[in-house]
Amino acid sequence: MKAKRLNWAKQWHDKDVDFRRSVCFSDESTFEILQNKAQFVRRRGEKFHSDCVVQTLKHPAKIMIWSVISGKGTGCLYVVKGMMRQDQYKDVLQNRLIPQLKE
Repeated sequence: MKAKRLNWAKQWHDKDVDFRRSVCFSDESTFEILQNKAQFVRRRGEKFHSDCVVQTLKHPAKIMIWSVISGKGTGCLYVVKGMMRQDQYKDVLQNRLIPQLKE
């Protein structure tokens, strides 16, 4: 993947600034809400002492966000419902990306 990215960058390296400003990139990222970073400490005689117990969340909520960036700025954030699948990706491109590019 690194080699492909490097080849792509070399291919477009000599283009002028106006061309670079006409290119946009879009991507989605998943964020975990209340991420569990628990540390465990074992002490004798304090197994369930309230000072030694930390409540954790076994399955924290996750949220996927999509957006676009270009030489002219960033786009609006879009909260993806569930995981991004092919049909939803097409919908995001048609109903989110294209209108933002026109702006």
